[in-house]
Amino acid sequence: RIFKLLWDVYRKIPCVHLIGNVVFFPNEFILIRLPNVQQLLDRKSQLAVQQQNLAWLAVRNQMLTRDVQAYNTAVSAWMVRMESNMERGTTLMEDLSA
Repeated sequence: RIFKLLWDVYRKIPCVHLIGNVVFFPNEFILIRLPNVQQLLDRKSQLAVQQQNLAWLAVRNQMLTRDVQAYNTAVSAWMVRMESNMERGTTLMEDLSA
């Protein structure tokens, strides 16, 4: 029963970003570290996890362009605000806190 709860975590958290482009898939970890678990799982369940992971990665990949554009807009707006503050003759501490 506890194993089933652990296995179903992929629905809520399909992967965990560790650092850079390194991600951790909990279900893959379970399968690698506990080889006897494969006997408890049917093939359909394992395929469902793989398909869910691939679908999640595809969605994240599609969202990447939109997220980058949003961050670019936010940074550009911040740069404009910083430049306009510097032209007013404010101090450096005031510029950094804006």
